[in-house]
Amino acid sequence: MEKIDLNKLLQGRQIKDTDELNQILQAEMQRLNDAPRPEFFGVTPNQMRFLLYDPFAEGSPFGFRDFDPAVLDSCPFFVLAEDMLRQTVLSTNPFKLTVSTASLPVKTVKTLYEHLTLKDDWIEKGINHLYKETDCDQIHICKIVLEQAGIVRKQKGKWHLTKKGQKLSQPSQRAVLFREIFHAFTLKYNWAYLDAYDHPQAGQMAFAFSLSMLAHFGGTERPMVYYAKKYLEAYPMLVEEIPLVHWDNPERHLVRCFITRFFSRFAEWWGLAELAGPMDIFNEESCLVRKGKLLGEVFQVADMEG
Repeated sequence: MEKIDLNKLLQGRQIKDTDELNQILQAEMQRLNDAPRPEFFGVTPNQMRFLLYDPFAEGSPFGFRDFDPAVLDSCPFFVLAEDMLRQTVLSTNPFKLTVSTASLPVKTVKTLYEHLTLKDDWIEKGINHLYKETDCDQIHICKIVLEQAGIVRKQKGKWHLTKKGQKLSQPSQRAVLFREIFHAFTLKYNWAYLDAYDHPQAGQMAFAFSLSMLAHFGGTERPMVYYAKKYLEAYPMLVEEIPLVHWDNPERHLVRCFITRFFSRFAEWWGLAELAGPMDIFNEESCLVRKGKLLGEVFQVADMEG
């Protein structure tokens, strides 16, 4: 970030008192905060604060558009969430979970997987076998997120549809249900839950900035590593926070972390990105991606330059 050059700022000025000095400094700080930054693709520091800390707040350059709920049919994770509710609490409320782990019953898991629009590569290749909820990441995480969104409540080994869930399960509330589940996925669910990468927030932090990059540059296929490196240029402190004792190349470690968390387990799941080839986390340059149609239909994003 650009720093204030006091000598240059005060050159030729006759400062009467500290109040006048503070006014000059505040005005200069405001100017810098409203100035587009090249490392942010023209996003200003004030806009970046929204993208980092409160992306859905009033005044944020990111947010939801008014959209036709029918477009949500192309959102794999949301379609799964709707199906999970139908197969459980919308058919039997409360819905009985397994006795040992309070998980979804095997029969329910298999039915949900059969309906998945985005299949699990490891299951499809026979590396993993579908026996329980945790064998499919999408199904397991969807269950967690529905609880975090307050749509269902787990109590005494059963799933209960909450009053909020009852209201939002109405067909007329489909867009609101989507927004609530998306909020929970991005702001409550911990994206680091499924991996062992050394940074707890990389990828999830400033997801709205990353989606803005994807919306702006994703009209043509690009390597995922392109977005990962631009992300690290915007947030170089992430590289400094990786312990060298574990990784001799912290940047490459974070590139893989970003690709896994942001693309593999977020943007693709939500239909916001389309992979243009097979995913190979150990060959980052070969992983190509373009923006999904749903990104522009559902979200307004920060304007960018470049």
